[in-house]
Amino acid sequence: MTVRNRKAATGVSRMPIRIGTVPVTLAVVLIAGGFHRAAADDNPFGSPTRKNIEQSQREETPSKKAQRIEFNKRVRVLKKGMSSRASRRAALGLMPLDKLKDSQQERAVAILRSASMFRELPLLECDVEPEVYNYFARQPDAAVSIWRAMKISVFQMSQTDPTSYDVNSGDGTTGKVEVLYQTDEECLVICTGLFKNPLILKPISATGLFHLQTTMKRRKDGTSVATHQGRMFVAFPSQAVSTVAKVISPISNVIIDRNFREVSLFLHMMSMAMQRQPGWVEHISKKMDGVPAERRVELLRLTAEMYVDARKRKLAATGQPADDIDVDIDTLFPRIVEPKNEGRKPTTPRVVSKPMRTAN
Repeated sequence: MTVRNRKAATGVSRMPIRIGTVPVTLAVVLIAGGFHRAAADDNPFGSPTRKNIEQSQREETPSKKAQRIEFNKRVRVLKKGMSSRASRRAALGLMPLDKLKDSQQERAVAILRSASMFRELPLLECDVEPEVYNYFARQPDAAVSIWRAMKISVFQMSQTDPTSYDVNSGDGTTGKVEVLYQTDEECLVICTGLFKNPLILKPISATGLFHLQTTMKRRKDGTSVATHQGRMFVAFPSQAVSTVAKVISPISNVIIDRNFREVSLFLHMMSMAMQRQPGWVEHISKKMDGVPAERRVELLRLTAEMYVDARKRKLAATGQPADDIDVDIDTLFPRIVEPKNEGRKPTTPRVVSKPMRTAN
């Protein structure tokens, strides 16, 4: 397949993506373990203030302003993030604790009771096909591998069993992510993080519970839009660290909300790339590392499906027949037979990879 204008195809290189941290289900890990580092990076004399942020926005260049405007078009904020007591009480009522096993429920409740930090992330909306959204939600290690291939992150994530991942940010933060419950509509994850640095006497640890809710809607033209929102509770074993976390929470909350928006932008960009420039996706997939070989095959199969569906919608919109699209996806990428595993995909499904072909 010919790759044409890879950068222009997706716009990823032109957008202000700063995913040097984690995907949405991992946001709690680095924020919990490395919140103080983010604050220090912004202001060497202490945690930055809202005045610093507002001043930075006033001084932005025309190109940065154009990027921000384009960003806001692609990822729409329907409701801003908050940390109020009312939102915390509401978040507790939304937790799918009744769907968990007894041992999982005990762990989740322990975090909820001891959490000193809470954040309801903004309610966001972005154009993304449900198949693309679910692929990255259920295979987050694939997203992290793509970030490394695009050279926008050095984050490492490796799957240790069907519901667990080890993570390493490359800056001293390590952790573990465990999926307690996951459907297409919601996901509940426990994250543990540990930050080590020669400048601090003792490692900083934290445990978080992250709840993500997603709604997908199909438009009349066949395209889809996702609306999602996350809520996180973080517990620190040290009272001193907990106190510092509360002090700088106005700034760490800004970082959390921004990361959530940037992950949403990534999902949108990948969905658009699969539909409009599958050659770019194939090119970037060859650079993926740190994941099972089957991840690339799954990604290419999904890309072929999204490209064909988009092509058919375009032809249907102009009244043309879609019979000219001749892509045998099942032959190119055999479907993976998945054993029952509590709704989770297997760690290493076996398929045979073949060159990707699409209609011109």
